[in-house]
Amino acid sequence: MPAGEIHVQAGERGDTIVELHSSSSREDVQQAIEEARIELRRRGDGHAVVVDVRPRKRFGLTFDRGDITMRVSCPND
Repeated sequence: MPAGEIHVQAGERGDTIVELHSSSSREDVQQAIEEARIELRRRGDGHAVVVDVRPRKRFGLTFDRGDITMRVSCPND
């Protein structure tokens, strides 16, 4: 996610939760959130979270991904 807000909260937990939100009611923003790809990939001895939010082009224009906030809750290590 190259733009927008990202909040990470690490704590004593065994899982990772990714939430995407927007205060915008624009259909293209909501559709991008619904179609977002969220993956957990093994990297070395740990894991990496991959979040891919792709804007839909409309008449050659795209929305501002600054409209999206991502919240990640994950283990400390």
